[in-house]
Amino acid sequence: MANIPISVQLYTIRSLTEKDFAAAVKQIAAIGYRYVELAGFGNVKSATACKKALDDAGLKVSGTHIQTDRLADVNQLADEADILDHQQLIIAWLKPELRTAEGFTRLATQMNAAAPILHKRGKELAYHNHDFEFQPIDGRIAFDIFWDKADPNLIKAELDLFWAKRGGVDVPAKSIAMSRRSKAGSTASTPPTARELIATCRASPSARS
Repeated sequence: MANIPISVQLYTIRSLTEKDFAAAVKQIAAIGYRYVELAGFGNVKSATACKKALDDAGLKVSGTHIQTDRLADVNQLADEADILDHQQLIIAWLKPELRTAEGFTRLATQMNAAAPILHKRGKELAYHNHDFEFQPIDGRIAFDIFWDKADPNLIKAELDLFWAKRGGVDVPAKSIAMSRRSKAGSTASTPPTARELIATCRASPSARS
């Protein structure tokens, strides 16, 4: 099985990064992690300052979570990713008022339009789920509404197994079904299979921290 690096999603320690990003990421490095997934820049505010703090801590970026409104300027997103030396840009949240069939369809359309621009800049665009995507809307599961419209060649999935399970999903089956689209978060040259990801998460104590 491939040696799959595991990243810490910094949203989980946002109370620390908002106070002192540099100190927080040094603590993450001291635990033994080598990769982080960003969710904003905490109190450092810019990609350049963020990169310096991460370099000082000896950490690399596997990707970054972004909000939907940032799709309005995809070149700025790509510029920041260049500074931070990563390729994965991941939509992490959909506001409650947009969680309709029309809202999920519109999001897929927006991402389909942004992805080719990012692709030309060497970046990938992905979507990160929570549990609300697995609720029915007018007789269809929101997750399926979105993925039926998202370009299979350009939009990747970052399947959050915890939230999928909480949404009532058969996680191993869904992971395997989505494995061709689940590249976001992988730092390997060849993306791991769904079975490898599940096995790694089961085997790694750090994956539970």
